[in-house]
Amino acid sequence: MESMGLVRLLEDLGFGPGKRMGTYVFFRCPFHQEVHPSFAVGGPRFDGRRGYCFGCGRSYSAVDVVLQAGTAHDFREAAEWLRKHYPELAPEGQPEKQTNGRDPTERFLRKVRELHAVLKDRLYEDVLQKGEWSRAWRRVKGYDLEPMEVMLYQLGVVEEADRSRFEEVFGSQRGRRLWRQAVGRLVAPVIEPGTGRVVGWWGRLVREHSEGSHPDRKVLYIAVDRNARVPFGLHRYRDGDVVIVCEGAADAWVLGTRLYGDGVTVVAAGGMVDRFTPEVFRRYGLRCPSRLIFAPDAEWSAVRTLVRKADVLERIWSEEGTELGVLEIPAGRDPDEYVKGSEKVSLRSLRVRSLREFVAGLARGDGWEGEAAESEGLAPKTLGASGLEAEARRTLKRMGDDLRDEDEELLLLADAAMKYDEEEREKVLVELAKSRGMTVAELKKRLRRLAKRKFLERPQICFLHPALDAVFDEETGTEIIVAGYEAEELVAGETVRFNIHLLNVNGEVQIRSVERGQPLLVFEVEGKESKRYVIRPSGTALPSLNHAVGGTNLLVRVREGQEKGDLRELYSELYGLFRKYVGLSKQAHYEILALYTVMTYFHRLFTAVPFLFLFGGKESGKTRTMQLLERLCFNAHLVTRPSEAAIGDILDGFRGTLLIDQAEFLSLRGFEPMVNFLAGTYTRDTGRRAIVMIGNRGKREIRVFDCYGPKVFAGFREPLLDLRDRMITINLVRQIREFPTPTADSEDWERIRGALVVAYLKNARLVREVYQDAGNDERWRVLFEGVRREKRKEEKEEVEGVCLTGRVLELVRPLATLAEVCGSQNLGEILWEIGRQHSEVAVAVFYKDIVVLQALWDLARQSQVGKTGRKVVVGLSDLVPIVRERGEDLHMRGVLEVIKRQQVASGIKVDWNGEVYVEVSVPIIERRLAVLTNTKRGNGKDNGFGGTDSENVNGKEAEWMWEQASDQRIM
Repeated sequence: MESMGLVRLLEDLGFGPGKRMGTYVFFRCPFHQEVHPSFAVGGPRFDGRRGYCFGCGRSYSAVDVVLQAGTAHDFREAAEWLRKHYPELAPEGQPEKQTNGRDPTERFLRKVRELHAVLKDRLYEDVLQKGEWSRAWRRVKGYDLEPMEVMLYQLGVVEEADRSRFEEVFGSQRGRRLWRQAVGRLVAPVIEPGTGRVVGWWGRLVREHSEGSHPDRKVLYIAVDRNARVPFGLHRYRDGDVVIVCEGAADAWVLGTRLYGDGVTVVAAGGMVDRFTPEVFRRYGLRCPSRLIFAPDAEWSAVRTLVRKADVLERIWSEEGTELGVLEIPAGRDPDEYVKGSEKVSLRSLRVRSLREFVAGLARGDGWEGEAAESEGLAPKTLGASGLEAEARRTLKRMGDDLRDEDEELLLLADAAMKYDEEEREKVLVELAKSRGMTVAELKKRLRRLAKRKFLERPQICFLHPALDAVFDEETGTEIIVAGYEAEELVAGETVRFNIHLLNVNGEVQIRSVERGQPLLVFEVEGKESKRYVIRPSGTALPSLNHAVGGTNLLVRVREGQEKGDLRELYSELYGLFRKYVGLSKQAHYEILALYTVMTYFHRLFTAVPFLFLFGGKESGKTRTMQLLERLCFNAHLVTRPSEAAIGDILDGFRGTLLIDQAEFLSLRGFEPMVNFLAGTYTRDTGRRAIVMIGNRGKREIRVFDCYGPKVFAGFREPLLDLRDRMITINLVRQIREFPTPTADSEDWERIRGALVVAYLKNARLVREVYQDAGNDERWRVLFEGVRREKRKEEKEEVEGVCLTGRVLELVRPLATLAEVCGSQNLGEILWEIGRQHSEVAVAVFYKDIVVLQALWDLARQSQVGKTGRKVVVGLSDLVPIVRERGEDLHMRGVLEVIKRQQVASGIKVDWNGEVYVEVSVPIIERRLAVLTNTKRGNGKDNGFGGTDSENVNGKEAEWMWEQASDQRIM
């Protein structure tokens, strides 16, 4: 083979041995000094008589090698020598004029190539060793350089030591200027096709240098020859190659390296993609490619430039017989990032659309979305859309292809998707698809794209939750109440599951069915303010119709009008059930349990709901009460120690009642985050929980769970105060009388739950109206004050601290509303019981803080004896035992929380042994105690602490505070 003859020639002349890499043999270049071989011989890309030097950027013949080795003095002598020793390498025809490096211009170009060879060798060695430049490149770009990229595209780096080299090659002034532009940058040489001369560098800033110019420009073109305008990478073009045009040099060398050997040449044209015309190839005597692919960056401006000039590019390239295409890249990624993130890239694997199809897709609002992108779960690029869409429409019109208006088609498709049931909907879609010459899948994809573009022109859609929801739209006068379940049917030996929805649409009770995962159009308001009310497709399976409400029996009763949904009768029945199965010491507690059960069906009508806490010792009936609530409440789930994710799934999917048994863990250390999470779910505004879900290919998605809803806790230990002040406590004690266990067969539980669902459908508007007027209704306050007067006369309990304001009123409103609707005769007692419990919680917090501050004050006074200064340091290991001796069962964390809440510590320190110390000021502690106990300020005299009694209180007053606080505690 001729290439083997050239290999033997190089080895015989002392330039070997060669290093074999695939089908190539690499030698150290005879024409410049280098450490790593870059002179390639053999392979499918090079002529057998010639070799190619990646360092010089040009090819050399066997004659050039012989002349460079000094074996011959001119071309004729070299040719004769080759004919004698290597006849297969001898040139044909007459000799051409050879300068042999004697021309001054060629000597200058050789110096430039030798300079760049130094830069290239430095980077190649650094990449092999994962040095500083390689690590810096990864920091700025997010991926590693590869040795093959450095070798193929002759990448290099410029350091401070290269200043003298630049000045030697280019002269003092010009060399200094070029060095300042290049220092700290990774440089890629721009080589002129044919001549192989370096006309400039594309420099990417990697490491900032104090003397470097243009530090604000990440990418900079460093011109050696200002008159040359050569795209980066064009010197690698061979006839027949497919050309891919990128913007940045990094995109070109990364993509070009991955596609090496596929007959692809990747060039970078900077921001002048629209100016990449056939003249670029004619200028260097090259034949135009048969296929040209544009690969713009993920910037709106780059795509808009391409779209704006698409008609001109198509016209001038069509004259050369060149096919134009656009490379589709997933959202927000440049070509180099896309290639580095893919395991294998080939020309066939690239997603390429023709230029005309690309512009037409943007004109339709499709963006970069394609079948391949959808199948891989890749989101389309967002490119700004209205302006880009209008630009694409104008370009497409100039190209002789105008899009027709598709509003009529959109309306037809929307009607087909929303107004019909599943079978009719599919039939309409099939007919529409056939009439337009596409498949149903393509038609649905087209509908999604049109919906994005015509979003503002479509009717407004109000989505409802499939399990439980209610909408009262004052603008349209629409009232829709929803309760949903999953039904099962046996058809042809197979189980078919679908959703059944019980609806109240503007006072009319309906039963509607829909396939799982499909939306259901409930009601539509036409006219100027058009609006659609749609039940959202269920993401999870709904509760079973048979298990929850008794299956078809309830549907038959509803259809025939046998189910009245009378709340008063149901409330009386629930009250009787709780008296039958549970033993309580107060009648108000029975009514609270019955009202809370009803509230679980109506809770979506309220802005806040209280929690229920069953408090009692062993064998007091907590579990039996929880079992009874599980059989009566709406979509109840009895759990122990649930995670936050489980709570979110249960409440967001079923909108039911969460029953947490053995809730003592909520008072333990380490569960504060769970307590904080649960405490925020008592209102609709704060009951949402967001998590980040990581899917395929590392795609991140934020999903929001609605965790608002009724919750019941049972335990023998009270939870933390943040949760207690949102609870209504039901005290349970061990009873002498044996109460029956609510088993599955002891009552017709499905009938009771079904009746409560129908009551919700028929009474939701009434409950909502009473609830909205509750804040302005003075009847509750009159009842509340009447009970207060009776309690004051009996003198059995403290009545002055009990009030019905703030959070207490917020929590009592749902139960008081239902008590009024259900006809309860003891509404005043219910209001008083809830208000009294919350006053005890408030006093408990108040007393605990006073105990901690008093103990801290005592220790601080002892530590300050014999010392000067206002601040002292107190160890928590000394403070906690004193607090526990005075009746507060607090650990170090609880004491520290009080100190932080009262803001009496100016600093907290931890020593090597783990001991915690707080830096406090005695006057500040005294002021906080004075505020908590409502004591009067001093008389302005010096109190011995560096202040006056107008700011602080003295020791006697502090002792008096302690006595007052002890008297106010409610045991």
